[in-house]
Amino acid sequence: MHRIRAYHMDIKPENILLDNENPEAPEGRLRIALCDFGYSSIEDHNLKARGTARYLPVDFFANDPVFGSQLTEEQLAKADVWGVGFVIYLILNNGHLPSLLPRDAKDKPRFIAEMRHLYHNPPVEGSAFRKPAENADPLLKLVWSMLAFDYKERPRMQDAWDFYQDYCMPQH
Repeated sequence: MHRIRAYHMDIKPENILLDNENPEAPEGRLRIALCDFGYSSIEDHNLKARGTARYLPVDFFANDPVFGSQLTEEQLAKADVWGVGFVIYLILNNGHLPSLLPRDAKDKPRFIAEMRHLYHNPPVEGSAFRKPAENADPLLKLVWSMLAFDYKERPRMQDAWDFYQDYCMPQH
């Protein structure tokens, strides 16, 4: 998707479809698809911050206003990386949010203020959760890098995928 300069901008569990009856997939593998492209950006059109507040990367909250601020294509691409990392984090932690992030997104002004404060006062680890130990599972290291507060520190989506395939996928 990013190769054609298309960015989803609202990656969250509700926008991910799983298909376990895909005849094209290897045995035991799911086909995963994104849906709801209502917030997406294609090429250099609509390079503005938008999406579901709970799943936006922390760096979006440095902008004022949060929604509608102009972004670079790199920021859009890295927002999708954050979204995928966030969803993987939720899966690994039974739906529990990273401990450093505010819990209540319903009170939007307060949530934005807390996220903005977090952006300007990042934890030492520089990510949404503690840095994994050097000998930790490679998937934890990957997710930690995907949830870096500074978008420049996040891997590109292709690099994250390559790392996942090289270090996290079971070899048959």
